[in-house]
Amino acid sequence: MMALRELTAGVLTRLTKQLMDSDKINPMRYNTSTDSVLTELLLFSKAEYMVALAAYFDESGNHDGASIMVVAGYVATANQWKAFDHSWSLALRAANVKNGFHSTDFENNRKDFAGWSQQKKVRFLSELVDIVRTNTTLLICNGVRHDDFHRVKSEYGKVNISAYQFCSELCMHYLSSWARESAQRYPIEVFFEQGNKYLSDTMKLYIEATNTNYLREQSRVVKISAADKYEYTPLQAADLIAYETYRFWRDKGAREAPRFPLSALLSTKYRGGLHEDGTIRNHFGQILKIRSRLKTTKARRKHCDSLAS
Repeated sequence: MMALRELTAGVLTRLTKQLMDSDKINPMRYNTSTDSVLTELLLFSKAEYMVALAAYFDESGNHDGASIMVVAGYVATANQWKAFDHSWSLALRAANVKNGFHSTDFENNRKDFAGWSQQKKVRFLSELVDIVRTNTTLLICNGVRHDDFHRVKSEYGKVNISAYQFCSELCMHYLSSWARESAQRYPIEVFFEQGNKYLSDTMKLYIEATNTNYLREQSRVVKISAADKYEYTPLQAADLIAYETYRFWRDKGAREAPRFPLSALLSTKYRGGLHEDGTIRNHFGQILKIRSRLKTTKARRKHCDSLAS
């Protein structure tokens, strides 16, 4: 058994090093075949061995008239997400929910949830919350009031960053800091719900980061993709926490105690919060430094490539 574990650890270390050293990773491409990174890692893993991590994020508050922007989601191991997907899909099937879970449809009794009684909704939601709590490692959730964000943004002149991008980059920041502090050795994949008009710019920034050895090693993120929540069940959990957090912060503020289901969802390990002027200003400066470093690194790489050719 010990020899097998040593072999497993050796293979995982080699695969991880290849990921960290390779400049040929295409973060835009999600491959579910047996040559994908996650599958390759899982083939050499034991059930109790933490092999790789994935984070899934969704947003709430990007509609007209919204007062707050929230980007939130969960981090879990590949094995946890596999168990999550199985349990979540079973719950949807048992409730005859054919088109996936979407919070606004659920809240307003639309589509698959038309005609549901309040008792049935509470029972179903309780089951989903238990699945999330059982099968995830970390919750990351960041929000800003649009007025606060734009007031601080105006202090920096013409800066090309939206509230969505700001919150998304904060999620990446908290993910990376957690990975370093908890000494995570293995690569992290990140998925954002597709459809936000600012997502492509956010992804371009972090694709550049995953193509830079130093920043890739610092963040542990090797791949970032846009995905559809109806095909990726973890994004439905991200939708749930983003929606519930948005509604709570919009109606109650950050200083009051949340009620179910948010109270249960927040009982897991949690990083982030509703940021006000001071913390927005502090994080704004950090994000601009990271962007500046990326631009410098990109320019250096371009210069080196021109010399090599």
